[in-house]
Amino acid sequence: MHGVPWSHLAWKVTEARQDRLAARLDWTRRELLAVLPYRHRMELAVTLCPDTLTMETTMVASLGTGPVPVSFGFHPYLGVPGLPRAQWRLTLPPMQKLVLDRHGIPTGEEEPFGGLDACLGERDLDDGFALLEEETSFSIVGAGRRISVELLAGYRYAQVFTPKDRTTSRSSR
Repeated sequence: MHGVPWSHLAWKVTEARQDRLAARLDWTRRELLAVLPYRHRMELAVTLCPDTLTMETTMVASLGTGPVPVSFGFHPYLGVPGLPRAQWRLTLPPMQKLVLDRHGIPTGEEEPFGGLDACLGERDLDDGFALLEEETSFSIVGAGRRISVELLAGYRYAQVFTPKDRTTSRSSR
C-alpha cells in the first residue's frame, strides 16, 4: 500500500470486540486499481491477549482474475526499556541470507546463515533472509523481558534491521 493515499484505503470493520478487531479492504475502486491493477480483498484480524498480539492476514483474489502479484509484511519496532541496545540479546533462527547487488536488490543467490544468539553489541544489521521453516521466531531479551515475533504461516522472507544508532529494532517485514 506504499504510494496509496490513506484516504483511498476504505477499510470496513467486520468485527469489533474488546480483545479483537477485524477489517476488510476491497481492492476494487478505480483509484486503487490505478496503483495495482488486480482486484482482490485483504482481510486483517488483530487479537490482543495479556501477553500476545496476533495479526492474521488473508489475501483473496477476485473470482476469475487469477493470482495477485503482491507482497506485504509488518514492520514492528522492538526495544527493551531501561537497557542499552548493545546489551539486548538477539536470537535469530538459521536462515538463508539474500545476496544483494550494489543497489541493494536481491540477486537470486543466497548464502547460509547459521542463526544468532548473542548480544547486539555493535552489530549493525539490515539484511534480508529466506526462512527455512514455515513457523519461526525472532526475539530480543534483556532486563528480565523477552519480546518475540513469531511467523506462524505464509511468510517466506524476513528483514532484520538493527541499526547501531537507534534505540529500537525492527525485526521483521
